[in-house]
Amino acid sequence: MPKPAKPFIAKADVAAGLVHLRDGCVVLYRRTHSQRWQTRYKLDDGRWRRKSTKHTNADYAAQVACDAYDRARFLRDENLPVDTKRFEAVAVLAVNDMLAQQNAGGGKSVYASYITAIRVYLVPFFGKHNINTIGYAKLCEFDAWRRAKMG
Repeated sequence: MPKPAKPFIAKADVAAGLVHLRDGCVVLYRRTHSQRWQTRYKLDDGRWRRKSTKHTNADYAAQVACDAYDRARFLRDENLPVDTKRFEAVAVLAVNDMLAQQNAGGGKSVYASYITAIRVYLVPFFGKHNINTIGYAKLCEFDAWRRAKMG
C-alpha cells in the first residue's frame, strides 16, 4: 500500500500559525509561547476535538493531525468512544452491548444484575476517572464507599 501524499501547506499559512486541512475539518494552529503545533478537528457530531501533534515541523504535524482525524472518524463509525478514556464512557458501551444482546433474545440472565451494579455503584464512583488511573488504592476507596452506601 503506498504512503499517503503529504498535505500541501502554504508557507504563508505556516507563518500565520494557522493551517486548514481536509476542507476545513482539520485545523493546525500554534498556541502562544509554544513552537509545537496543535490540531483541532470536527466530526459529524459538530464537536471540535483538540490534540497536540507534538511536532514543530508543520508537515509532520499535518500528517499527525490528519491521522488523528481519520482514526477518530473510524472510531465514530464503529460506535466507539472517540476521545475519552473515562470509566463512564466504557461503562455505557458495556451496558449498551448487554442491553442489545438481551433485546435480540440472547445474552445472559445475569446481565440485568451487571447493568444495575454498573449504574448504581460503578459509574457513580469511577465515572469521571480515567481508566488507567484506577489502581489498588482507588479500589480500596471504592470498597469503603460501597459499604457506606449499602449501610
